[in-house]
Parts: sequence; structure tokens; C-alpha cells
Amino acid sequence: LSAAEGRVVEEVYRIRNRFFMPSVYGANNCLFHRGEHVQAFPRSDDGHAMALTKQLQDKAGCGRPVLAFFESEDRLREYRAYLDRARVPLGAAVQALTEEATAEERLYLTKRATTARTVTLLVPSMGRGIDFQCLDPDVREKGGLHVIQTFVSAQVAEEAQIMGRTARQGELGSFAMLLALEDLERDLGLGAAEVERSRAEGRLYRLLDERRVARFEARYREDTAVVGAMRERHAASMRLLDR
Repeated sequence: LSAAEGRVVEEVYRIRNRFFMPSVYGANNCLFHRGEHVQAFPRSDDGHAMALTKQLQDKAGCGRPVLAFFESEDRLREYRAYLDRARVPLGAAVQALTEEATAEERLYLTKRATTARTVTLLVPSMGRGIDFQCLDPDVREKGGLHVIQTFVSAQVAEEAQIMGRTARQGELGSFAMLLALEDLERDLGLGAAEVERSRAEGRLYRLLDERRVARFEARYREDTAVVGAMRERHAASMRLLDR
């Protein structure tokens, strides 16, 4: 939970006791440097798609499997259409795992997703509750499963779940964020110049997280105001019925 979400849990739901449990698998071996592994590119002129393709080629090309998470099925289909249109070879088998997959398909695609030179395109819901087990020793030696997130999660919990698909149970793995500038301006009010400046200074992830928390707090205030107004109208209606 973010600090803002934690305050809601404590102040509204009055849950104040916290319990911490150490991992039985030891240290987290996920390679993710917030100052280096968060980048943003313009979606116009296929800039974002080309940057994503380049990273997929680099990681899959050295024999690693890659999971790429998209904000929605529409975004996932847009990227697949780009691959078909541009005819760019990834040097890897490409598959998609969405909510439309049957239980049998999901099991098959999940097992295949961790094999060498396999790229799997996914929606956010596939980042929860699915255990991508990397059993190939060659893949482990090359760094394990690589995960790319192409959007900023509204809640840090979702981001943690997606990142947690790799480096599981003490294994090696890595994580990166490849974002679209247009999404950052739309969702977080960040212009291209500010994004580039903060990236150059190594603080882009911190800026994104600050804006994410601010957006949550603003929406929470709005929702609280709506609930308060509804509560007042309900009380007025009850007083009228009691007359």
C-alpha cells in the first residue's frame, strides 16, 4: 500500500496492527534500478512500439523469456498490429495471455511463457495469482524471466504484483517500465520536457509515484465528498419518512 492508502486503512477501517513475515526464500533477486530502468517514449510515429520491440529483441535474443504487460487488451492488440505491420522479427515466439483464454489455454501458455526466446503479451489481470516458474537452467544462467510494464498502475499494489511474476522463490529475474509519454500527460499531467528532465536526473520513478499518490488522494477526496452528500440526502429522506 502507498502511504495514502495506508492512512485510509488506519483512519477509515481502523486497522492499525501490522504483521511482518520474512521471506523463506531470502533476498529478492529482481534486478530493477528505479533510476535507470524506467523510460518513456512518444506513442506517435511508433516511438513507444519501437522502443518496446528493441528491448524484447535484446532480452529474448540472448535466450531469455519476456513478459510484457499492457494497460488493456486494446493496447495489446495495437502492439500486435504494429508487429504485423512493421514485420519486425523479434527472434522469439510471440503469444498473448488475456482473460479470454480458457483454463487449458492459460495453463499451456503459462508453462510456455518461461521457455527461452518466448515473448508473452499480457493484460494486468494476468499479473495476479499466476506462478510463472522458470525451470530451464540455461534461462536461469542468463538472468531469468524479464518483465516489462508499459503503463503506470493506479495502485502500487498492482505494480508489485506484476513485478512479482519474476524472480520468484529466490530465482533471478529483472523488471523494467517502458511508458508512453501521451499516457503520462493524460493520467498524471506530466509533459514530455518534465519527464525527460526527471529521467536524466534519475528521479522519474519517484515523480511518477508522487503523481500517482496525489491522484489517489484527489479521487479519494472527491469520492468522500460524494458519499457525504449521499449520506446527508439519506438522512433527510429518513427524517421525512418519520414525520
